[in-house]
Amino acid sequence: MAENTEAKGLLGVWTDSDPALEAAFNEWYNREHVNERADNPGFKGGRRYRSLSSSGKPRYMAMYPIEDVSVLSAPHYKKAQAKPTSGTRKMMPAFLNIIRSEFIIRHRVGRGYGATVIAVRREGRGLPDPKFGKWLGSKALKAILKEPGVTSAMYLETENQTEPEVTKESSMRPTPDRIADWALYIEGTEPALVRAAFEKIMPRSEMQKRGVGPNLRIGTYKFLYGTEPVPGN
Repeated sequence: MAENTEAKGLLGVWTDSDPALEAAFNEWYNREHVNERADNPGFKGGRRYRSLSSSGKPRYMAMYPIEDVSVLSAPHYKKAQAKPTSGTRKMMPAFLNIIRSEFIIRHRVGRGYGATVIAVRREGRGLPDPKFGKWLGSKALKAILKEPGVTSAMYLETENQTEPEVTKESSMRPTPDRIADWALYIEGTEPALVRAAFEKIMPRSEMQKRGVGPNLRIGTYKFLYGTEPVPGN
């Protein structure tokens, strides 16, 4: 992740799509939405993924590295949310079960992108026991980076994001936004390699022992599209 080592935050999004609009939803997301978001000041890029596993719900996932979470309160970004493009207005009804979190990156290892991401979060609100983050930062993330196929990993938490913000854009979505208070991303090459590394270093039993908490949602996602900001925007 050398390109985004200066990023201290990340906007994380999970969503399902209305099946009747899914083809158009993906075209718009890839051709317009990720690019538009990535070009906002303070954004370092954007990438989106689709689930490979039945436990990967919602089905789609996006990650936007940012300088820090204050970027999401800046006038330029607020204007984009208040005055969505015609394409965005058309596609907002396609979003279902959206989770949108303003994350601070607590721990990060590695520098490379990969075609596969294992995403872990809690189904519901609440942070893990602090000892979980300490275990990740002092031991587990360093260990998993040494496993075949793993390119990078990071652990993130929200801070002071108590309720989903209602904007002109979010009000167009048919289901209310939710928040994931934390997330763990393990990134790598082939799904089998990343899964093997995850099961070896971070099996559910070990995470539970370390205080991860209940109701885990663990999904394997494949890369769909990504971009860096256009210089000068």
